[in-house]
Amino acid sequence: MKIPISWIKKYIDLSMTPTELAHHLTMVGIEVAEVNEIGANWEKSSLFVGEIKSIEPHPNADRLKLVSVLLTESNIEKVVCGAPNIQVGQKIIFATEGAILF
Repeated sequence: MKIPISWIKKYIDLSMTPTELAHHLTMVGIEVAEVNEIGANWEKSSLFVGEIKSIEPHPNADRLKLVSVLLTESNIEKVVCGAPNIQVGQKIIFATEGAILF
């Protein structure tokens, strides 16, 4: 069974790392097979919260759109997007080219 740390924090004040918690649980008889820290090895310098500023139709494709995403006050990136559920003003996670995700 997989249990998020956030669930455990609802019931106890937790000040240890996930690895330390796994060790303590194992010592009291609750076997922990593995600890998965999602996002621990992401390149945080390549991830941004961006705001969609404009959406235009792609000139060569019916299902694609050209999207302008505001990353910082002076940095707007134009990207090709195929998501049908985007809207102007929406906040999105933006990974720059070469970013490593899991």
